[in-house]
Amino acid sequence: MSVPSSATVFIFRLGIYGLRNIDFLTETQTKPASKGYLTVKDNEFVNIIYHQPTTPLHVDLEWDALKISRLNCHTESNFGHDFLWVSPLQWAQLYPPSADSFYNWPRHYDFTRHSQRFMAYIPLHKDRFSLYGLTAFCSNMGLVGLGTHFCSRSHSPKTYWYGEQKGCPVHVQLENSETLSLLTVFWHRDDHLAKPYLIVTTSKQRTFTLGPCFAPPKIDTKNVFSESGGDILGLYYDKSLGITSFTSMGTVCRPRESSSSRTPNHSAPITRHSDMIYLLHTSPFGGFASQASLKNVISLKACYVGSRCKGMLLVYKGDTTCTLGQWYENTQAQPDVQEIYFQHDNVLRFHLMQGKGNKQFLARVESLPKVFPLDTSDKCIDMVYGDDIVWLFSEYSDIIFRGSEVISTCNTDRRSSSAFPMVISGF
Repeated sequence: MSVPSSATVFIFRLGIYGLRNIDFLTETQTKPASKGYLTVKDNEFVNIIYHQPTTPLHVDLEWDALKISRLNCHTESNFGHDFLWVSPLQWAQLYPPSADSFYNWPRHYDFTRHSQRFMAYIPLHKDRFSLYGLTAFCSNMGLVGLGTHFCSRSHSPKTYWYGEQKGCPVHVQLENSETLSLLTVFWHRDDHLAKPYLIVTTSKQRTFTLGPCFAPPKIDTKNVFSESGGDILGLYYDKSLGITSFTSMGTVCRPRESSSSRTPNHSAPITRHSDMIYLLHTSPFGGFASQASLKNVISLKACYVGSRCKGMLLVYKGDTTCTLGQWYENTQAQPDVQEIYFQHDNVLRFHLMQGKGNKQFLARVESLPKVFPLDTSDKCIDMVYGDDIVWLFSEYSDIIFRGSEVISTCNTDRRSSSAFPMVISGF
C-alpha cells in the first residue's frame, strides 16, 4: 500500500463485511477521493485518525475469518482515535475534535462492553441556512433528544432530530445574526449517573438553559465551546449500544487566525428560580423554569397539546423572541398553535386547573379587557403589559407567577432567603 508522505488524515470505512476502503488526506485536500464520503449507510462506520508528522503512526488491522473487522491505533495521545462515526462528517477531516472541548461522561456506568465508542455528529452550520433554534427533550433519564432548526431566505425551514422526543421540550430561538458564543455542559453534583444537559450563551449575551432548574450549589459544569476558539460547526455525542440519552458530548470548531487553542472553563450563568421548583412536586431532574416580559411584546402564540396549554411564544419589537413553558417546534406531536391578540390595555389571563394529587396545569390563556369579570370556576392569574412572567413546568404540572412575586417571597421565606439574591440579580 502506498501512503503519501504528506498525508495528515487517515479515513477508514468499515461495514458489515469489514474494512471497505481507506483514504488519505493531505492539508491541501478538502475531501477524500472515495465517492459518497458525506454519507454513512446503515451498519457502516467511519474511523478517522489524525497523523502527527513528528510521531510515527502505528495502526493494527485485526481480522476474523475473511475480513478486516477492527482497527487499533497505538497513538493513544491522538484524541478520538477510538471513535467510530455513525453519521456524516463534512468538517471533521479538516478540523479535528479536541479533548478540551469534550465532556467525557464516566463510562463505567455505561452498558457498552466494547472499548470503541460510536459517535454521531450534529451539524450546527449549513450552507445557505442559518441556525435559528434548538429544542432539547429532557426527562428523568436526562437529555434524550435534540432538535436543530434552520431557516433560509431562499429555502423552506428545516428541522433535524437526534435521539428521542420524550419528556419536556425546552425550546430556544435565536435572533437574526445571533450566534452561539459559549456552550456549556452541566450536571447535578449528586447524580450518580452524571446525566449532562446544556447551557447556551449567544453573541448577544443571552443565556438559555436546555435542562432542569438545579440549585447553583448542586451544579458542576464544563465548557465545550467558546467563540475564542473559532466558529462552532457541530456537536457530537456518544451513540454506543446501551446508551439511551446524551452522555459524552463535544464540539467541532473551525479555528480563526486569532483563535485560542483551548476552551476556557469560566462559569456560565445559572438558571434562576431553583428555590421554587419544589412547588411542582416533581423530581430534581423533572422541573424546569422559564421567564419572559410582557413589555414591548407585539405578538403572542399559545401551544396546546390535548387539554393543556403547554407553552407560549412571545415576539418583541426588533424580532426578538422568547418562549415560556414547553414549545413544540416541528415535533412529532401536532400541537394546536393559537394566536393571542394582546393589547397594551388588556389583561393576559392564565386559567389553571387542578390535576392529580397536588399538581395543577395550565388549561388556557386568553387576552381580555381589564373590566372583564373574573371567572371564579378556575384559578386565574392576571398579567398586564410590562409584567415579568415566570412559568415553572414539569411533564405534568405548571406554576405561574409574576417576577416581582419572587422578591416578596424572598423577604418572607426564611428557609431559602440565602439563595434568593442570585435570583433577584437576574431581573
